[in-house]
Order: sequence, then structure tokens, then C-alpha cells
Amino acid sequence: MFPYPIFNSLFLILFIMQGHVVTAQIILTDTTDDFYISAFHMDFFEDTTREITFQQVQHAQFGTPGSPLLKNTHPSSAYWIRFTVQNLSEKNSGQVLEALTPNLYLLELWIPDSKEQVKKYTTGLSQNRLKSYSHKNYVFDLPSDIESYTVYIRVLSPNITGLEFKIHSRQAFMRYALNEYLLLGIYYGILLIMLVYNMLVFLTNRERVYLFYCMYLMSCIFLSLSEDGLGVEHIWQRYATINIYFCRYLAPSLFLISFVLYARSFLNLSQNFPLASKTALAGALLFPGANIIRLLSGDSNLFNLEDYYLVPFLIVFAASVYIYLKGYKSARFFIIGYITVFICMVVLQLRLHRIIESNIFTVYIFNFGVLIETVILSFALADRLRMIRREKQKSDQLLLERLQENSRLEKALLRELREKNELSEKVNRELEDKVQQRTEALLLKTGELTKANEKLAIYSQKLTDMNIQLDLDNWHLKKEVKKERTARIIHEELSYEDFSKTFADNNTCLRYLENQKWASHYRCKKCGHEKYTSKIFSRKCTRCNYIESPTAHTLFHGIKIPLNKAFFIVYASNCKGKKMTLEEMSTLLDIGKNTCWDFRKKIKARMVEKKKSLRVNEVESWEVLIPD
Repeated sequence: MFPYPIFNSLFLILFIMQGHVVTAQIILTDTTDDFYISAFHMDFFEDTTREITFQQVQHAQFGTPGSPLLKNTHPSSAYWIRFTVQNLSEKNSGQVLEALTPNLYLLELWIPDSKEQVKKYTTGLSQNRLKSYSHKNYVFDLPSDIESYTVYIRVLSPNITGLEFKIHSRQAFMRYALNEYLLLGIYYGILLIMLVYNMLVFLTNRERVYLFYCMYLMSCIFLSLSEDGLGVEHIWQRYATINIYFCRYLAPSLFLISFVLYARSFLNLSQNFPLASKTALAGALLFPGANIIRLLSGDSNLFNLEDYYLVPFLIVFAASVYIYLKGYKSARFFIIGYITVFICMVVLQLRLHRIIESNIFTVYIFNFGVLIETVILSFALADRLRMIRREKQKSDQLLLERLQENSRLEKALLRELREKNELSEKVNRELEDKVQQRTEALLLKTGELTKANEKLAIYSQKLTDMNIQLDLDNWHLKKEVKKERTARIIHEELSYEDFSKTFADNNTCLRYLENQKWASHYRCKKCGHEKYTSKIFSRKCTRCNYIESPTAHTLFHGIKIPLNKAFFIVYASNCKGKKMTLEEMSTLLDIGKNTCWDFRKKIKARMVEKKKSLRVNEVESWEVLIPD
């Protein structure tokens, strides 16, 4: 199925050694049932423009193939093939021409008929319904009453593929076609039976290796259907052109990925050979990734990785040999199956290069190889399952021996425990007697302790009452001290440290303003209503819902400095002694000089207002400056 470059290079040397460099004529006789048209029977012409007509190409200069197998090495070009047939057969049974490559986008033939006129045939994936014969390949009638004639073939294919043709007698073709379909039916039938069987096995034991094997079988079926033309002929006939993408991109990618997944699971490479497991998986994913990029870019020759398609297979094969040598015996069937496919690929290439005879067995040798490999891999799965069961039996036997040993140990432990229990019961009886005696003595002591506790409870209650009274006296004392300190602040000169002991933070200052503003009563500034609800340091009118903060309508309304520092500035500004300079106050309070200057200016303005309203020369207390 895959004419890999590594095989082409090998067989090209053999082809050159045979000396096939001159185009040979095709001679048909009465004994010729099948004639394979090899590369040295053909001339070819590459039309890079795809616009040369049949009349023009008849005068073109054809060349001989430089390789044993003619291929369209440049898929963007149209390839013209020419060969001459010398019909020396005296029988009038007729011959047919079969194109052995079913995946051609367009196939056009010009064959002379009995009236000495050239008849044109057009078929291919793009014209799949125009087949002359209902066969998976493209088959055409050849003239039987013309002794010598030349056949022209024009091929268009976006994929690089071999251009192979074969001439049959009609009787030989019918016999070949029947045998071909019979063998393909057996091939697909066996694969489907194995697929169903292994899927049932997977549904029974839920082991992933069977699921991967089923995926591998499905990919083999899909690959074969896309390669041999049966898929186009019987399954997706209405969408024949998509077979180009199936054959070039999808089917090989699924075949490669499913094989690597199955091999990794069967050989347990993630544990037996982690490096090979990761490398093979990366190589398997690289090929479909490159295909996706080629499809999206529209350039089918971009990232041409066909030369490296075999690399993941070779990695898996080398890993299977390695782990088999290390003692993983289940790998032996895997290695045998792999070698079988390799031998079949060699036979396929020998057939393609005409080193061995072309017949139905050599044509489908790769299918047979895949079939043999799948059968061997089924044996490998069975062998693997048998080895797992054998190991399980060994582990079960070992477990049974350990359970028996544990049973003997348990019996010995039970005897020892029974003896210890008897001894323990004896000791417990002695301890119970001693505990009974000790309990009676403790009960006497308990009565004495109860009386002592009752006395202690009386003394504790008296002590609690005394502590409560002391706490109450301390509270009153602290309250009087706070009042005395506040009065001292109002009438005396204090330092900032002493001042901060009373007005330590904003909450203390807000509480002080709240008590000063609404000490006697509350009246709403908007509606004059006297009922309110209390907020945190604020009052909310129950009529108009106006909320008044304690700083509203005071000297501190709208200031941006902390309230305790603002309090001290007011206090220091009203002291009768030596007043602090602006620089001293700014440094002490850690406030900008301009901010201190602005607020002191506001305080002085308030002092002037209060002196005028109170008609006094000096304001006695700094708290007089606070309200408006």
C-alpha cells in the first residue's frame, strides 16, 4: 500500500542493474491472458500547464521513466502516458485495460476503435459514475481487430501515486475479478469478525488494550477500503473525491496513531521503556499534525513527512525487541507479527519493481500481511491474558499461603490472648477489692471536703461582693479623674502629650462634640423638629430625615486633618501663655505648614467673631470657639 522511499531507493538500484532504459513494445498473443505494463513499456510527458490537448500532445516529445515505477512526482502537473500494443492474437475474445490505481482524480484515455477512429474515455474520482465496468478499478475495452495501436492516457491526481496498468483477456479478467473479490471478502470478513470479538472482550473485561486493538482493526479496514477502491465503489460512492484525502491524509494518520496506542498499551511501554513510549507517540502525532497544516495551507507538498512515516513503527519494533530481551515474554508474538508485515512490504516492492511476478497474491500481499499480523496479535493478546492469569494464579497461591500462615499466627495469638485475659481477670478482681476499700475511705474524706467547700463558697461570695464594690468605686474614680482632666484642659495649659491622653483619637473628639452640641436638647437645623434617631455620633431627624454630624456647624466642619490634632491647634491658639510658632506646631503635629496656617487663620477669625458677639476682650475658654 505504501511505496516508501527507503524501498524505492533499494529497488531502483536493482532496476538500473537490469538495464531497463529502453521503451519496450507490448506484444499480445493467444497465450497472453494477463500482461503487466511496467515502467519500461511506457513513455510519459509532464504537462505543467494542464492545458495541452490530445492533438498537441501527439507531437510532443515523450520521455522514458527514470525509475522502475512511474509516478506523478509533481501532483500539480498533468501526466500523459503513451504505450503501443502489438496484437498478434488470432482469437477474437478481446482484451481489457485495467488501471491498477483507483485513487486518481481524473483519468482520460484515447483508444482507437475498429472504425479507425480514436475513442475517448473519461473517468476517475471526479467522474466516478462514468465507469465502463462496475469494478473497483477503472477498466476499458481494447480493440480486438486492430493489429497495432497506440494508447494515450492523461492522469490528474493531487497525491503522488504509482501509475500502473494491466491488460487482461476478458475471460482472465472475469476470473481475476471473481478471485479478487472473494479474497477481499475473506480479508474484510476476518477483520470484522476479529473486531466484533475483541470489542465484546473489551466490554467484558474493560481492558484498554482491547479497545486500542479494536481501533487498530478499524483503521486497517478504513485504510484498505480507501486504498483498494472498495470504499469508493460501494460505501461513499456519491462522495468519491473525498477518497483522495482519505487515502493521503486521514487513513494513514489513523493507522499510525492506533498502532502506536495499541503497541504502547500491549507492551506497557510507559513502564518498560518510557523514552520509546513518548518518542513513538510524539512521532505518531507529528504526522497528522503536519497533514492538518498542509490541508489548511492548501499546499500538499508542505511538510513532506512521508519519508519519516516508518520512524514510529521502527521505534516500536526496536522497543519490543528491547523489552523482550529484558524478560517481557508477551512481546514475542508482537515481534513475529511485525516481521511478517515487513516481509510482506518487501514482497510488495519486489512486485512493484517487476522483480517477481504480479498476480492476485502479490498485489494484495500487504493485505495478507496485515491479516496475518492481526491474527498473530490476537494470539499475542490471548498469550498476554494467559500470562496475566498465570501471574494472578501465582499471586493468589502466594496470597493463600500467606493467609494460612496468618491463620496459624492468629490461632497462636488467640491462645496467648486467652491466657492473658485469664491473668487480667485475676488481676482485675484483686484491683476491684482494693478499689472498694479505697472508695470507702474516699467517701469519708469527701464528706469532710464538702463541708469545707461550703465554707469556702460563703467566703467566696463575700469576696465577690467586695470586688464588685471596688470595681464600682474605681469606675467612679476614673470618671472623676477624666472630668478633672477635661476641666484642666479647658482652664490650664498642657503639653501635646498630656492633651492627647484625653483626646487620643477621632472617636474621642467626636464623642466630646456630640456631648457639647446636644447636651441639653436636639433641634433639627432644617425643620426645627426635636425628635431624632441616634446614629454613630450623629442625629437623624424623624421628620425630614436630615442627618447632622457632630462636626456640622462647628469650627471643625470640612477640615482634612485629624480631629485630635485640630483640637490641639484650637487649644494652643487660645492659650494665654507663650504661643507656639507655626513651624513648631507643624513639626509637632506632623502637618504641613500651609495646612496649619489655614486652620489657625480660621481660628483667629472665629475668635474675632466670638469677641464681638460676647463683647469681651478675650475668650476665656477654647471650647467657646467650637460652635458657630
